[in-house]
Amino acid sequence: MGNATSPGGGYRKGDGAQEENLFRRSDYFRSLDVGLDKFVQPSLRFYCTSTGRSESLVDSSTMYSMDEYGAIYTSGLTVFRQPETEGYEFMHQPLANVCSLAMAAYRHPPLDEDMLSAKYAVGMRKKIENIFAIAHHHEHDTLVLSALGCGAFRNPPNHVAKIFRSVIEQYAGFFRLIVFAIIDDHNTGQNFNPKGNFLPFQREFQQSIFEPIQPIHQANTICGPYRFLTDGSTVENVSIFDLTPCKYGAKCRDLYESAHVRQYSHPPLCTEACVTGKCTKIDDIVHVYSFIHRNSCPHGGLCRDIDDRVHAREFEHPSYCSHGSNCQDTSNNHEKEYRHLPLCKYAHQCADYHRSIRQHCDAYRHCKPSCQYGRSCPYFHNTVHMEDWQHPFPTPCPWTPYHCVLYDEFQNAAHTEKLTHHIQQHCSSFAHVCAYGRNCLKQNSSHWETTIHVPRATSNDVQADKSHDKPRVSSFTVANDQARRPADIMDQMKNMAVQIKDNAINFFVGKKDSLLTPCPHGINCLIQFSDMGLHHNSKYSHLCRFADLCKNPEPHLIHELHPVSACPFDQNCRQLGDAYHRAEYLHSGLPYFLIPCRYQGQCRDNTKKHRIKYSHGENVLEAMGKPSPK
Repeated sequence: MGNATSPGGGYRKGDGAQEENLFRRSDYFRSLDVGLDKFVQPSLRFYCTSTGRSESLVDSSTMYSMDEYGAIYTSGLTVFRQPETEGYEFMHQPLANVCSLAMAAYRHPPLDEDMLSAKYAVGMRKKIENIFAIAHHHEHDTLVLSALGCGAFRNPPNHVAKIFRSVIEQYAGFFRLIVFAIIDDHNTGQNFNPKGNFLPFQREFQQSIFEPIQPIHQANTICGPYRFLTDGSTVENVSIFDLTPCKYGAKCRDLYESAHVRQYSHPPLCTEACVTGKCTKIDDIVHVYSFIHRNSCPHGGLCRDIDDRVHAREFEHPSYCSHGSNCQDTSNNHEKEYRHLPLCKYAHQCADYHRSIRQHCDAYRHCKPSCQYGRSCPYFHNTVHMEDWQHPFPTPCPWTPYHCVLYDEFQNAAHTEKLTHHIQQHCSSFAHVCAYGRNCLKQNSSHWETTIHVPRATSNDVQADKSHDKPRVSSFTVANDQARRPADIMDQMKNMAVQIKDNAINFFVGKKDSLLTPCPHGINCLIQFSDMGLHHNSKYSHLCRFADLCKNPEPHLIHELHPVSACPFDQNCRQLGDAYHRAEYLHSGLPYFLIPCRYQGQCRDNTKKHRIKYSHGENVLEAMGKPSPK
């Protein structure tokens, strides 16, 4: 605090602000009031040159008026009187070797509501920043500060307190202790400080601890008074004034205009954003005017111009992934969120990687590349493909699609949270094929994370395909089948059934697609769905429940032609729980053969939900005059 034109303010004429108070209680007047030199021994006075050297001040009268961003530093003061309330009595123990710094605030600056207007806000921060720079230059570790300009000069205390916070964050770690000595005197309680000066500062700083952010040696960042130049390693000379601060601060639109930059100074980059990749104070208006926050590059870590200096100057890019060369996440979201080391062209099959050549391993990532099909990959049962490519879903269930009893239970449950822990754990740990493919309309995130949405031909795309180079998981999908009326879907599926069957013949239906021995229990085999199923199915084959409608070749399933007529009632049929009827007629979306219930004829569950899914020992093939698969 200080008066820009008159040393000690109005202390000679009886004014009673804080600077006047200090003059009356100490020998501070001997340093600043040049008019007293003819009565007392003059103080030694120096000025700081542009190179940072101290030169003797020949003409002491040039101390005033003070420059806009200038200050007067005085050392060796002695405070020897009590405050005015004690009648300025002599102190029993004077305070010796006190250092003081006079900085003039703006007098009656224009306000924008309850804040300083843009130009004066930028100037006030520069003044406060210079206080800290000068104190640090003189190696002080403790500061006693005032509510600068918030009294007779009518600066708004709420805004000034926030500006102080911004500078303190910049200088965190440079000072051991900072104290605000603030009194509410006759200059408080006015329209610019209706609640006084003490309360706004108390609210902003009470018992605050500021942790320093480690400098990252990035161009145009600042740590205390030290600002890094464009090379990111050289520190700019510390100066309390070089160019006039741009009144728009960090919001200036001409930050990259060379002529403008040569004429005005601008704030540095936000250090927190540079260190962590994001700023937690982006809603603090003082902070965003005090530090530059570049627009985030829309390409993030995938940006091809990330190392281009011009581009990097205008756009913010994410920091490097903390896992370095060990990062195995190649998903688009992760690649965009962080910068990464380049991928080795040999990926996880790299010979140097397996030999642990440190120089090579530290320079490249050796992770499986992401499958181009992502959540729609049709090769989920291809062991080689699954080992060589990363997929955004868990390990596929060996029974998917169609044959996982647990997933059927999960999919048809109205309240999945009421299912057994075993079912819930299985369906969250293994991926299953979604029946709707890429036409799925579900919004549940857990569904998309644990299911595979294989592309399927719509009803408009069903045409004879003789080659069948790539197997498909299911036969067809009616376009937007979740949004249409069930009756419409049913009619269309009836008309398509015969055509689909004909198209399937040259694919694999009718061929000996399983070289295993047929299971002696036929379609009523209970072991294939049990815990011993994997071992059993490696030896024996079974008739697929969907027969010729299935287009997913599994080594343990036989896909026989099953020429039957479509049920006229389709899913409205009242005989859906009759295993014989189901085998004799086609019902849209349902298999021909039911899953054998483990209780068989002793089952007491007569609910419709259970009966349309499970069989109970019926030998439907014999009833139809067809032998079990041999």
